[in-house]
Amino acid sequence: MKAKEDFESAEKNISPPRQAHAAPTSGMENVNDDVAATTSKNRAKEVVVIAGDSLIKNVVVASMSKTDPNHYYVVKAFPGANLSDKEDFIKPITRKSPEKIILHVGTNDLKNSPAKVIADSLLNLTTQIKEDSPTTVVGISALLTRNDNANLATKVKQVNFILDNYCRMNKNHS
Repeated sequence: MKAKEDFESAEKNISPPRQAHAAPTSGMENVNDDVAATTSKNRAKEVVVIAGDSLIKNVVVASMSKTDPNHYYVVKAFPGANLSDKEDFIKPITRKSPEKIILHVGTNDLKNSPAKVIADSLLNLTTQIKEDSPTTVVGISALLTRNDNANLATKVKQVNFILDNYCRMNKNHS
């Protein structure tokens, strides 16, 4: 019961009321409403923003927040956006300095960009976030394997390999 009370309290302090399944927003609407109360001292829980493409739109943040009493999760899905678009979309989020941002991006770039360009763009996005919000911890979710197209599946593996190597070289791997 205590976890439920903590969640409800955090919900009231951080964002407008949500439906039971905590449907994520698409695009830029309500970005600042969801990532409100910008400093830890104003929040009971650390805010974790999961920002990405349409693949994250069905993440049920209410369940995650209930099972993790130390974090409040916010999902920001930007369907169809490529990495270049996300450089603009992430700005309102970083202005609120959430404690953590998990990026799930790159899928929409697979058809038109080489693996190295995608990986470099993703790393540049993490650098931008760290410059805009130095206290925010940034995580990168590996691109999901594609079974619908062999060429794209190969490119996903290449991007993930490049990112994994970069993280290992910089001791940012876990």
